[in-house]
Amino acid sequence: MEKKVKRYIKAIDRRLHLPRRIKKELLSELSSEIYGRLDDGEELEAIFASIGTPQELAKELEANDPDRKKVNRWKLTIYSAIAFCTFVWMIYSIVLIVYPRLIPPVVIGGADGSRSMFLAYKWSVKQIAMGLFAKSVVFVVVVVQMIRMLGASKNKKSGEVL
Repeated sequence: MEKKVKRYIKAIDRRLHLPRRIKKELLSELSSEIYGRLDDGEELEAIFASIGTPQELAKELEANDPDRKKVNRWKLTIYSAIAFCTFVWMIYSIVLIVYPRLIPPVVIGGADGSRSMFLAYKWSVKQIAMGLFAKSVVFVVVVVQMIRMLGASKNKKSGEVL
């Protein structure tokens, strides 16, 4: 009987997409309720039937979390901004690799009368290519995270649970 309760709780845990702290509290309360009802003499199958399937319960618990939508919108906005800036920066790097004569030299220094000091540097195509690779990795990570967030919100709206 205890194995059935643990499997039921674990099934809910897998389907519940909430912060760990909230999930832990909810599952602890649910476990206490189930064991309390068992101590009162209720049958396990009747308890599961009254609570619902793990899918139904996870969907209901997620729907009752008011902070979930706010967090996703902010995260999605931030990830979108990072992805856009990284993409534009990648395009700029590609243009510089294709047309190396467009690479602007970096000049630091100035002159004041008889004294002058200049420090000039120009990025090599190899350095720009390495930077492009790093930007590509950041871009892929951010876009994958955005897709996961959009997929989770899409499944939540349609009633499916990941």
